[in-house]
Amino acid sequence: MTEQDFINIIKNRIGYEAQKAVIRTNFAPQIAEQLCGYIDSREKAELFQKLYEEFMACQIRQQQIIQSFNQRYR
Repeated sequence: MTEQDFINIIKNRIGYEAQKAVIRTNFAPQIAEQLCGYIDSREKAELFQKLYEEFMACQIRQQQIIQSFNQRYR
């Protein structure tokens, strides 16, 4: 992950917290809890997707390194 990725994660986190604060002040507690839960779930899904993409990129790089090594030393 790049530095910009981390900056974007922090920006998104701040934005989500601001959204939840607005929701909590404008909706009944039961509705606000559900809406905030949705926002939290969306954030977790985005982070999981980012980590999965990073994991897959690492796997591809490892495969390329192994293939390169095998081609050189056959």
